[in-house]
Amino acid sequence: MARGGGWGATAGRSALVQALLWEGDPDQAWREAVEGGCSDDTWLELAAVREAQHPEDAIATYQRVIERLVQEKDKPAYQQAAAPAARVRSLQAGIGQEAQFAAYLERLRAAHRPKRNFMAALDQAGL
Repeated sequence: MARGGGWGATAGRSALVQALLWEGDPDQAWREAVEGGCSDDTWLELAAVREAQHPEDAIATYQRVIERLVQEKDKPAYQQAAAPAARVRSLQAGIGQEAQFAAYLERLRAAHRPKRNFMAALDQAGL
């Protein structure tokens, strides 16, 4: 996943990734996203498509989007970050990684404890 410039603030290859998803080629869409990057919205859509066959990819994608959203340091972004955090919990539970999720959530909360609105968003999501 770390190859190329796949993660960044720019749209990168979002249009191509979207087209590949629409055409039903999620594996090629993933390769293009990893190689050239895409918007957070496109990453989230791609992660949702990959959940069933590649949960680890989806988990890593959600975690990166969460971190990017939290770095925006505003209440709407914190609320947006809670939804993929809940998906991470569900996916990790589905593959027997409950302990890994608990450790991830503990690290996430510890790293961002001063961000009261983010803590509240996690609480509201049951995390």
